Amino acid sequence: MKNKLFINFITFVLICLGSNLKAETIFFDSKNIKIEENGNMIFATKGQAKIPSSNLVIEGDKFIYNKINSELIVIDDVKYFDDENNIYIESDKIIYNEINNTIFSKSDTYIKSEADYEINSNDVLYDRNLNKILSNEYTNVSDKNLNNFLFKKGLIFELIPEIIFSKEAIVTDKNLNKYFFKESKINLKSNEILGKEVLVEFEDSFFGNGENDPILKGKSITSDNDSTKIYKTAFSTCNKENKNCRGWELQSKLFTHNKVKKLFEYEKSWLKVFDKKVFLHAIF
Repeated sequence: MKNKLFINFITFVLICLGSNLKAETIFFDSKNIKIEENGNMIFATKGQAKIPSSNLVIEGDKFIYNKINSELIVIDDVKYFDDENNIYIESDKIIYNEINNTIFSKSDTYIKSEADYEINSNDVLYDRNLNKILSNEYTNVSDKNLNNFLFKKGLIFELIPEIIFSKEAIVTDKNLNKYFFKESKINLKSNEILGKEVLVEFEDSFFGNGENDPILKGKSITSDNDSTKIYKTAFSTCNKENKNCRGWELQSKLFTHNKVKKLFEYEKSWLKVFDKKVFLHAIF
């Protein structure tokens, strides 16, 4: 017969002793706590779990703590406060593994970091030892500079250097220009981007004509605060809705956007008009 004990006072202190030397002290603040299986299972509702050694506080509606595998599950209206790493998480279900020092959010997830990044994703793993956020699901990241990043196949976010690695990314800058990448490495701190197979959809009026849809394709890209360089490019304008195209394409070995001087530079370029090439070296 299971040994059950019901406790109805506000604060219960669980001291994790025994064979698991990596276990931590967890303080449950709740009006309804139940202990089963000789103290190996703890259930609580509507309260907080505090882990002082890790500077963690987790709020939620339901708590399930398994002392054997050192795993704490928090369900419904979950709020995670990590003062040690300045990370805040909202979720419907969080699993905290004491031994691995990881947080797994098994639901829609909102994350806010001290560096003013906001992340919306699903099924997110936060590794506190490595300071990494990982997800294989569709993820949105926004920063304080009004840039928005969409990662269709998830991401690896290294929080300390502020670098994101991804397979497919869409970056929308503050001017509403969109950059599509097959592979990318984005340094949010220095605003540097490395990517392969890039497609740029400029904001319609970016080149002075709001009726067109200017597009630039390239093999690879490097970008920072001063300039954007795209290699082996093809540039054209066309109204997608009315299919009103000019019948030309500008191909270049290198396209450079000088952000300081506000110049577009095309090096070793060919102007292709109705399948005919015209050699061109131009700076705009």
